[in-house]
Amino acid sequence: MKKSSTYEDRLSILKSFLEESGIDSQKKMAIEEMSELTKELCKTWRFGADEADRVDVENVEEIRGEIADVLIMATQLKIFYGEVEIEKIIDYKINRHISRITQAKAEQGNK
Repeated sequence: MKKSSTYEDRLSILKSFLEESGIDSQKKMAIEEMSELTKELCKTWRFGADEADRVDVENVEEIRGEIADVLIMATQLKIFYGEVEIEKIIDYKINRHISRITQAKAEQGNK
């Protein structure tokens, strides 16, 4: 199997993972990986991290690894459920958030 080096290579490899394992297996794995990320993020409070030192927490490498695992699984789900459609939804949600921030700032400026 070809090694991952470009975004296109990664997509091709992840498509083959999805084809080989099947969507049901990959959905279960995605849930597992999201759970592991949740666990590592929860540990940041246990270790006393706050906004100022969010990258200096004891388990930062574990968090980074779990984020990578979640993104790998999310990309496979995106492939299965429709990359183009999901990208449109992402754009819509980002733009909606920008509008909310802009509106909130405008309302604060009017006070």
